Amino acid sequence: MKIACDGKEILVLSDIQKMVIKNDIHSDIFESDMKRRLEYIVTHPAEHYCNMNRPSWIEIVKLNGMKEVPLNRYSLADEVLKDKPSFPDISVSVDGEEAFKILSIKRKLIREATSTKDCYSWCVDKMKFVLLHKYERCMQRLRQEWEARLAAKGFSSVPSDDDEFANLVFSQPDYKNRSERKINF
Repeated sequence: MKIACDGKEILVLSDIQKMVIKNDIHSDIFESDMKRRLEYIVTHPAEHYCNMNRPSWIEIVKLNGMKEVPLNRYSLADEVLKDKPSFPDISVSVDGEEAFKILSIKRKLIREATSTKDCYSWCVDKMKFVLLHKYERCMQRLRQEWEARLAAKGFSSVPSDDDEFANLVFSQPDYKNRSERKINF
């Protein structure tokens, strides 16, 4: 799984990393869940900032003589923040296909909400973090579950390398990923 922003590769999840995550996430929703996580991590701060500031923004536009207030949170934010620097949209793609855009207004809001000067780098760092953190947590759960199982099978040691450990687990005849365990999601 290759993640890119405006055509520039920012992260690649290897096949083994995807398998580790699929131990926790049903295969049918894996890709859509990863895209959802990517979009949420950069969209949530902008939406939260809009929601927190809406009452004061309404007062600002009233003081500026506007008789009507846009219902769309981004339209209102755009009106209030029109004097702040604008940024181009960022296209986020997964495996070469556009997954979503980080719109200019969202970048402006992220900059305001986080007090960051380099919104592009902030977004890239957050998207990397959210997927790598998901992988790390899934790997931790895989180790917790399977170290005990492997010990019960007579193993006295296991690989310290995560990829090698995951390959050992996945090679076990009784291993089943989330989809195969038939756990409802």
